[in-house]
Amino acid sequence: MARRLLITSASNDRLKAVRRLRSRGHGRAAGLFVAEGYRQLRCALDAGAAVREVYTAPELHLGTSDAMVAEIDAARKAN
Repeated sequence: MARRLLITSASNDRLKAVRRLRSRGHGRAAGLFVAEGYRQLRCALDAGAAVREVYTAPELHLGTSDAMVAEIDAARKAN
């Protein structure tokens, strides 16, 4: 079972690392990228991308597809 963490602060080190990846050059230099939203995550997985971490905010989900992000991540980790 995947370990789930509750992040409650915008100053969380994990969130800071994600924001750095979004900055020009940081992610590319590390060979990483941020896929935001269900569609981008689904496309990345379908293309064979190795997903390191998934962050989701259920209170911001717009529909059933967004809720499936956590399910996709859990299924990926089970394989």
